[in-house]
Amino acid sequence: GESGEPEGPPTRSRWHTVIAPAVRATFFLAGRWPRLQHGHALAGSHPVGVRRGRLAYGSGGKATPAIQLHYPATTENAEVEMPYFRQEALDGLAKFSGSSRLVFEPLGHRQHPAAAGAPLLVPPPGGWPLIIFSHGLGGSMEMYTQFCMNLSSFGYVVVAIEHEDGSGSYAERAPQVEGKEGVFDIPAQGREPILFTPPPTKVEGSNRDAIIAFRGPHLAQRLEELRTTLESIKAAGNQVASNVSHVVEMYAPAPAATQPHDATALLPIIQNCETSRISLVGHSFGAATVFLAGAPSAALPTGPPAAIAVLDPWAECMSDEQLNEEKTPPMLSIHSESWKELALKSSCAHAFMNSLSELRAPLVLRKTVHQSFSDVMNWVPAMVSRRIHALGPEEVLHVTHRASAEACAVHIAQARHGAPTTAEDTHWHERLPTAGKDFESLRKQHVVNH
Repeated sequence: GESGEPEGPPTRSRWHTVIAPAVRATFFLAGRWPRLQHGHALAGSHPVGVRRGRLAYGSGGKATPAIQLHYPATTENAEVEMPYFRQEALDGLAKFSGSSRLVFEPLGHRQHPAAAGAPLLVPPPGGWPLIIFSHGLGGSMEMYTQFCMNLSSFGYVVVAIEHEDGSGSYAERAPQVEGKEGVFDIPAQGREPILFTPPPTKVEGSNRDAIIAFRGPHLAQRLEELRTTLESIKAAGNQVASNVSHVVEMYAPAPAATQPHDATALLPIIQNCETSRISLVGHSFGAATVFLAGAPSAALPTGPPAAIAVLDPWAECMSDEQLNEEKTPPMLSIHSESWKELALKSSCAHAFMNSLSELRAPLVLRKTVHQSFSDVMNWVPAMVSRRIHALGPEEVLHVTHRASAEACAVHIAQARHGAPTTAEDTHWHERLPTAGKDFESLRKQHVVNH
């Protein structure tokens, strides 16, 4: 398959598709799986709240992709009920993985680990710094909840975009909102699901040209979705009421209009952010998305990103021209241990590393695998997670989310305050408050001279 993408579900018996998944789902739910961290267990010092919705702007009449918004909150106690995963997204996970939907039922019955609807913490002068997160293949707005919560706990508003290019496990097509202003609902029957689009059989991990041909349009759409989201955030932050429509689409039991779960609460969060210096973070295909957004040709409406962090960046889906175009924002690259081995052998690694004008010494998270950055490791016991390569052989649950979020938070904070960002500082990770021991430095020349 294409860089780890599934070949498609095999033919399975009723036992494998219905009975066994039902037994496993019951077992995991009874055993309180998934196991999700929240409150004081997060890496930073702030409780984290969460909301879901969309923003729309301008005369084009199209809403942004759906977002899951993580923010510093006044309390770790939820004010409304919100499921960890939407019921609709479970269908997408089942199709993407080739498994029965029953396998994922516990995700839809567990309360979201963040404080749904909690009040926003009073921001610092200038507003909360804002980060946009882009998911990888098979992702959704919920897939990286634990990483985004840990990042937000350091004092950031983190907006997880749900891309609609068909590379995720689930999304819903952005509704047309032309002629509508203010706050309004979109009926469930009016939502159009977007499920994962598998690559053609000719797209193989060793055929880079085929990967670029297939994924190139997806990358272009993702960049446009990023621009639309940033333009909408910019308009909302500037309180340009005549150019902003606010779409109520929260994927939770609809409360009374006076409850905090009302989507009008999205506005105060955005308006209490610093929207002129936004940072970008992404994983795998999402890392490629934010990497390309660092080029001047991306022409982001909020200006060049303050900083970018890429987690296991997938270089093979980008052309040489895209890799070689100069990227101006300070950049941090974090590799899992398994991805590092692939990167060292990749024909694209030289161009990727040389294209970073301001690169911290790349970091490797010890004992980790590619899926360690997502939430999958939290869904099942460690023994099962290791068998499906969602957890490294010696990896400890939750460590990767905490350590990678801390590294990203420190990198972004230093970039925003003008601290030097150089590849020569190969030991900067050792100065991280708590996570330094979890990393090793991947010196730039180790990849370039391979």
